[in-house]
Amino acid sequence: MDFLSLYFKGVAAKILCSVEINKWNSNQHEFHGVRVLKNIFGLKRQYFNARFIYVDKQGKMIQDTGRLTWYDAREYDLYRTPVILY
Repeated sequence: MDFLSLYFKGVAAKILCSVEINKWNSNQHEFHGVRVLKNIFGLKRQYFNARFIYVDKQGKMIQDTGRLTWYDAREYDLYRTPVILY
């Protein structure tokens, strides 16, 4: 599987919680910049094309594409989490 390193610098996965998928709870739609993501993306603002894959408990997959921004949220608010993938 060494050939995959030619195409990927890193991979991230997230188990979604209700505030991320239930529009009646919240509109949270960002990943906080944990150490692993900082190691992958660094600290400079970047823009990415992304593929999102949701897998339900039965293994059914739903896929979509979109744009992501990696940035320092403290640019405008010193009390926010330092880096965010939005």
